[in-house]
Amino acid sequence: MSNLSLLSSVRGRSQRISQMKSHTARDGRMEGSAVVRHRGISSSEAMAAIRSPLAIPALSLWIGTMVPWLWTLPDAVGNPLMLLAVAGIGCLPGPRSLMLRMLLPLLIGICICQGQHPQEAILPSGPVTLEGVVCSTPRLGQRRRQQPNQHRYTRIKIDQIRCSDLRIEGEVSVTLPEPARVGRGDRLHLILRAGSGSHRQVISAKHWHILETGGWMARADHWRQHAIERLLAADGAWGCALLLGERGLLEAETRWTMRRTGLGHLLAVSGLHIGIVLGLFLALARRVRPPWSHSLRCCGAILVLGQAFLSGADPPAIRAAMTGAMLASGLLGGRIPSAFHALCFSMLIWCAMGLAPPSPAATISLCAVAGIHVVGFCRGEKHSPLSAGLGAFFGAHVALAWWSPELSPLSPIFTLLMLLPVGAGILLALINLMPEMLLPVTWIEPCWRLLDTVLDGIPLLADRCPGSPWLAPAIGVPALSLGMLALLWVSAGRLRLAGATSLLSVAAYFIFTAMGTAETVRLLPTGRGQCLLLDAPDATLLYDAGAIDALDGGAAMIRRELWRLGRHRADWIIISHLHLDHYSAVPELLMTGSVGGLIVSDNFSLDAGGRALEMIAIRRGVPVLHIGEGDRLRLGSWQLRVISAHGSQRPGPPISTNNRSLVLEVKGLRHSLLLAGDAEGPLLASSLASGPIDLLLLPHHGSPSEGLADWISRLAPIGWLAARRGPLPPETVTALAVSSLQPRADTDSSSRIDATDPLPERLPLSMMSGEPASPCRRREGNRRWWLEASSRRFRISVR
Repeated sequence: MSNLSLLSSVRGRSQRISQMKSHTARDGRMEGSAVVRHRGISSSEAMAAIRSPLAIPALSLWIGTMVPWLWTLPDAVGNPLMLLAVAGIGCLPGPRSLMLRMLLPLLIGICICQGQHPQEAILPSGPVTLEGVVCSTPRLGQRRRQQPNQHRYTRIKIDQIRCSDLRIEGEVSVTLPEPARVGRGDRLHLILRAGSGSHRQVISAKHWHILETGGWMARADHWRQHAIERLLAADGAWGCALLLGERGLLEAETRWTMRRTGLGHLLAVSGLHIGIVLGLFLALARRVRPPWSHSLRCCGAILVLGQAFLSGADPPAIRAAMTGAMLASGLLGGRIPSAFHALCFSMLIWCAMGLAPPSPAATISLCAVAGIHVVGFCRGEKHSPLSAGLGAFFGAHVALAWWSPELSPLSPIFTLLMLLPVGAGILLALINLMPEMLLPVTWIEPCWRLLDTVLDGIPLLADRCPGSPWLAPAIGVPALSLGMLALLWVSAGRLRLAGATSLLSVAAYFIFTAMGTAETVRLLPTGRGQCLLLDAPDATLLYDAGAIDALDGGAAMIRRELWRLGRHRADWIIISHLHLDHYSAVPELLMTGSVGGLIVSDNFSLDAGGRALEMIAIRRGVPVLHIGEGDRLRLGSWQLRVISAHGSQRPGPPISTNNRSLVLEVKGLRHSLLLAGDAEGPLLASSLASGPIDLLLLPHHGSPSEGLADWISRLAPIGWLAARRGPLPPETVTALAVSSLQPRADTDSSSRIDATDPLPERLPLSMMSGEPASPCRRREGNRRWWLEASSRRFRISVR
């Protein structure tokens, strides 16, 4: 139960009491058994329900946060504007309060939005020693396949960085190799491993220490880490996730399954968790008389604010806690805030934290809250927890359709099933934090084991249900969003509005299909991998498809990108070579019918991984096309020419897997490209390719290699792409400077993501010694099958 559903239940109870008092018998006695009939809501009642003193400030603050997105303002322009506005309003006659409510939030929004974009610091690629101040809540995580008590780490962000007495602007994400007792405001001395990008790792536990301790925020983080240790001592990882927001302590497969089945919102401390804690205190307050009831409501408000702060002060938790505190304070004063009042208050909080719509978190949250409000307002007393859950589900997907086409139709039902164990987990976590002399840990461990079984089992059950998740038809984002809005009106019982919205959805679909698509070249943000999308009206190609830092190999992200283009599947996938970061998504794309065919080199089946992929394709009825050096083929409007396809069939010394990459020249109606996979110096020198070309996909993710500058000069490309996280190495930058090249000038030219977890500990296959294993992923419930090559034989193992 969220804060808004809790508010709706309180309002419904007060309305029933007032209506029962008004329906009295002729002899003056109250008819307690009388049934109040549900009636329609008049326009005057509707206007009274949406009247709120916070509506104008919330709208003005939101508009103020949007101003810097529309117009570029000079730095430090907000404060002078605010002073001038206040002075001007003070000198003007008329309704000054209305002008203050409109203009001041507008200027505050401009000031807030100007300072909410921290940049990433640029560090040297080698090992580096630096000092910095912790600026984010320390988060714990755990690695897989590690020794006991050696699998947890701490993630932090640091700013105010100094390296060799030089100030470096920006922030760096740092992974400490142990559960560290650090807090916000602590100044650290760190020695980082060699790497690139803004995410780095400390070499070992001996290579960092605290130079200066922070203030009260650091002490609060230390209290929080002490609470985590108490919970982990009793195997309470779920308690850490539900009460303190430490979802990184859960298994990666569990988190992925919950996101896949639409239950991922249960892992974020938000309105549901705050509502459970506050609802417990409000329920107890109704059982006692004043002044004890007032004391319990005050304790509930203070506790939810403390929970939000100790959970890391994430924006969803702060928004939910402040809304819950507003509800509790309203009950203390004898006033019940309206749902629209709570919605405006949530908008104010989101905007004040710099996450105003159209940011995904704020937009989806506000739409879910609005969905609950619509169902409760339209159905009155007839609404149930299931109808409120459907309102939140369809309301959230009205906004979520603009970011993801995947949805789980059964998630409202499984969310209701999870409410009781989630509430029990929060309550057990609070009990676990009691002094050990009052409650020994040995008494709590069996309770956590039982609760873990339930909390792990329900998502597994949801994952085995059909349509979990379900990929919506490729009808376009506006049509899907309007379709979800029509279903919201159906759940609210407004069939006429649902019919009108459905007609708008159909019209949006026909407009989407009539517009068509132009030829598109995009490097998809797969993270640690490579996937280049070549889309034309008559054919869609993928050059490689992999991401080794995603549990599904990047298949879900690829399906979403295809859906946004109006495609159900890719017509062909071209696999450059057998490295996991180039094909990890292919097995699941084959199993889900998202691939029309595979294009591989003639030597592809000589490796164990190649034979395994071909077996999966044959079982799914997907054709496999083998090509060799000099071959030409046409796929729709795309023309392919194989420049080089070295393999094991050639005599001579063994060739590395990188130098067995397919080097292709691709020509479309508007673009000409050269794709080189992970080719290195020898293959680049022997490839007979010359320019000019429009676009070059840098080989080996932009890594330097011998003869790279001469090869680029011979091609004379206009622009380049690099499937790489972080900046290019200096050697590659120098090679590009020879031809004065610039990166592709669009938002899709870089492959960078914000990872919540550090990269996997397993090395890329190109860095492994011996014959590489070939993971071929296939979904069967929650299990993953890995096909391994061992002594020329295959064996199946479950991990």
